[in-house]
Amino acid sequence: MTAIDKVAEAIEKAQVSFGTYPTPYEYVAEIAITALRTPTDEMMRVFEALPQHHNRLDMWCAMIDVALGRIALVEAEDEERN
Repeated sequence: MTAIDKVAEAIEKAQVSFGTYPTPYEYVAEIAITALRTPTDEMMRVFEALPQHHNRLDMWCAMIDVALGRIALVEAEDEERN
């Protein structure tokens, strides 16, 4: 399944869960980003070609968590510097 397929499926499920009521765009956006939290096989092949300096899967999950507002990564780094 491609990343586009994963997001499309997640959006479809979000829309179905709201039935005939309008789906809030923020909810749909969160569902779409969450669908990308677990990388596809295609994404993992790209990651495999990258340098091994960091655990890339952890980095990816952290980036998605930051996008979802679940981790205040930038704020934590600023506090460490001060």
